[in-house]
Amino acid sequence: MDSGKPIADLGMTVSDWHRLVARSSLTKPEKHLALTMATYASYRTGADIYPGNRKLARAIGYSKPDLVGPHMQSLRRKGWVVQVKPANEERGRVARYTLSVPLDADTQLIYGPEAV
Repeated sequence: MDSGKPIADLGMTVSDWHRLVARSSLTKPEKHLALTMATYASYRTGADIYPGNRKLARAIGYSKPDLVGPHMQSLRRKGWVVQVKPANEERGRVARYTLSVPLDADTQLIYGPEAV
């Protein structure tokens, strides 16, 4: 499912990643979630993201944590975030993520006057 390359492996910072997300063809809810996740990331590596869906839902303004799931799955499928450790609900642990760039980033970026 996760098909991106971590930004640390590309020598990118979170700011570099922000600019790519702004130019991406992600939907508004996907961009909102992606940029919110980035606020929890290590600035230099884009890693160590583990707020959990409840905290993300609150930060985005969703009434239910379940509303985060479909957008998270889409970000993972498209390669914008990579899950590095799955959640373990029995132990009360949330999943960990890192920011990434899709392997097919060129096809997901918007160029020209409509780009940010």
